[in-house]
Amino acid sequence: MSCRMSTNLALSITCFITACLAPLSSWADQPASSGASELEQITVTATKRAESLQDVPASLSAISAVALERQGITQFSDYMGLVPGLSDFSGGAEGHGMVILRGLSTGYYSTSNTSGFYIDDIPFSATSPLSVGTVLTPDPGLVDLDHIEVLNGPQATLYGASTLGGIIKVVTNRPDLTSASGSLRTDGSSVDGGGTGFGLEGVVNLPLIQNTLALRASVFERETPGYMTNTTLNDTNVGDTKREGGRVALRWVPQEDLDIQLSAFLQSLRVNGFVNEYVNPVTLVPVVGPYTFQSQYEPSFHTTYEVYNLSINWTVGSLGKLTDSTSYGAYRDTEVEDYTLYFGPYNAYAPAPVPANAGQPLIFGPTLKKFSDELRFSANRLGNFEWLGGLFFTREQVNYPYVYRNTFPPSLQPIPGPDGVILGSDTPATYKEEAVFADLTYYLIDNVDLTVGGRYSHNEQALVSSTSGFLGSSSVYNLSSSGTDFTYQVALRWRVAPGLNTYARVATSYRPGGPENFPVPGHTTFGPDSLINYEVGLKGVWRDDTLRANLAIYYMDWKDVQLTSDVGEYATVANAGTAFSKGIEFTTQFLPIERFTIGATLAYTDAKFTSVSPGVTAVSGTEAGDRLPFTPQWAGSATADYAWPLNATLNATLGTTFRYQGSKISDYPGDPLNTAVEVPAYRTVDVRTGLGWSRYKMQFRVANVFSERGFDAVVDQRTVSTVNPPAWGTIIPPRTFILSLSATF
Repeated sequence: MSCRMSTNLALSITCFITACLAPLSSWADQPASSGASELEQITVTATKRAESLQDVPASLSAISAVALERQGITQFSDYMGLVPGLSDFSGGAEGHGMVILRGLSTGYYSTSNTSGFYIDDIPFSATSPLSVGTVLTPDPGLVDLDHIEVLNGPQATLYGASTLGGIIKVVTNRPDLTSASGSLRTDGSSVDGGGTGFGLEGVVNLPLIQNTLALRASVFERETPGYMTNTTLNDTNVGDTKREGGRVALRWVPQEDLDIQLSAFLQSLRVNGFVNEYVNPVTLVPVVGPYTFQSQYEPSFHTTYEVYNLSINWTVGSLGKLTDSTSYGAYRDTEVEDYTLYFGPYNAYAPAPVPANAGQPLIFGPTLKKFSDELRFSANRLGNFEWLGGLFFTREQVNYPYVYRNTFPPSLQPIPGPDGVILGSDTPATYKEEAVFADLTYYLIDNVDLTVGGRYSHNEQALVSSTSGFLGSSSVYNLSSSGTDFTYQVALRWRVAPGLNTYARVATSYRPGGPENFPVPGHTTFGPDSLINYEVGLKGVWRDDTLRANLAIYYMDWKDVQLTSDVGEYATVANAGTAFSKGIEFTTQFLPIERFTIGATLAYTDAKFTSVSPGVTAVSGTEAGDRLPFTPQWAGSATADYAWPLNATLNATLGTTFRYQGSKISDYPGDPLNTAVEVPAYRTVDVRTGLGWSRYKMQFRVANVFSERGFDAVVDQRTVSTVNPPAWGTIIPPRTFILSLSATF
């Protein structure tokens, strides 16, 4: 079979898949090498049903608890590089920044999420467009997990608004009703040129009434070493992080068909300083020296999480399962950063002379309180039909207060008088949404099925916005808005041969519009933006499940993009652009011989604006053809792990992880206040070795073996175009050594 190559990337690769399909199918019939075992099986809940990852007709990645432990993954930045299509804009501190899937970001000044974050069935990212949710990357401690799922592409039909790029879902372990168990883990770490850290984790599972009632609890404390120096205050080893918290779950099964679980998760995340290196914006050479910055105030971040959930699952005979999930989630963040370089020039407008040695800290603290309830019924297959439907309600309270002050460093007390506050804002807002959704699957024949789904949503919002300070006149606005949206998906799945599936999927998603934070005459609200995704994929299993490969090719059309625009000589949010994202996502795992597993991921992302309004160009310099920021065109990873017995009781392991992040653009070339910087590509290598005996495991790991000086982000920021402070770049940790010991019982 032959295919003529087309300039259209998706068509070219589809031809290649078709050409290769026959030989791959025949290869699947060949037996694996003698003694080979199967790859690890992961059951996912992406479609709100438990099923194999290989059966889901969508691009989906999953990282198991075994892989998390083996690779020493403890935070978002550790697993980000292992998922194709997943990137971020780092805020320079753990738990801060913007999660990006498939390149859907509009830059440094984005305010609302394009990707969702879930803990089990609990939505834990803000939906409100007034939340400035892009400041925070949900980063719970990865303790006592079953796996992590990342769904690429729109998920609005089942998961609601603000999931244009997809969702990240952390799936925890449920209490075991039958047997007591537990685990302990401790580790120590040291970073080249920096400090030391440690980690402690404990998990216990206790059946209180055999087969009926069980309690599961976990606690953790972790200090990640810092490696930066604040040369202004002569502070070393800054950027260190302290994370502590825990989770408790109580599961009750009073009868065979009823399963009830109550859970709570709490976490405190403190970051002392940040990992932003001050660099020349052209050469990226450090202004003072490697791993340094200058700040009159030690940057600090403190974020707290609270997540509570009541989940009830009732199996209704042979008909299906009724599920109700009621949850409350909250975060509170307090941050202090030095903005003297940016806001010092504005003191020329102060009502009274400002002392020459005054500094200007930024103090701000986004908050979220989110109550949600979802009631759904998942029907068992009846004849050729299978369906799922439900109701959803959420209410959010959000705020994004901030103030730029004049103080005497390093004090945070404002200078007395009218020149003490440069600019302040307080924006409490509420967001309420109600939705109904359904998915219907029809099996055309045994190996071909069609799924059609839709979701109707209605939201209401209210905002009180107030400003203060000599740069902004004191004012208070009361605004409200409402909107309705309909999203849908259509997926056709064809099981070509045993272990070989193909699919085609069309899906839509949206971000809600809302009231303007700073309204102008005739422009007090902005509308939703929307996206449609076209995707084809192949998922295959060969050689007695010792080889898996998944491939997705997609094209996304993004319309009415929410952008900062010049409206009546004011900069405000408007639906003022269109964009596309197209690309490829590939994952594979291979077990060529017993106990030796290799894996690889690869992603190509091409995301650009196709049109922008003149008002957008006037504010940010954005033009049609500009790349969407923060996402590399090419990214990938590779892992290899081998285990072998040394004797009857002692086992050894050896492994490595390679990550590659291609170059990416930091903003737009024409932006006068945040001119684009090309963030160069970087590569990191981790190595690990370990021993296991009885119930114990010991591992020694070296992360970033070659101390690659890589940047996750570079920002060339100004508030006045004539002032040129150095750029700052979020720099990855240098070589780090970790020794861990764990035990199960």
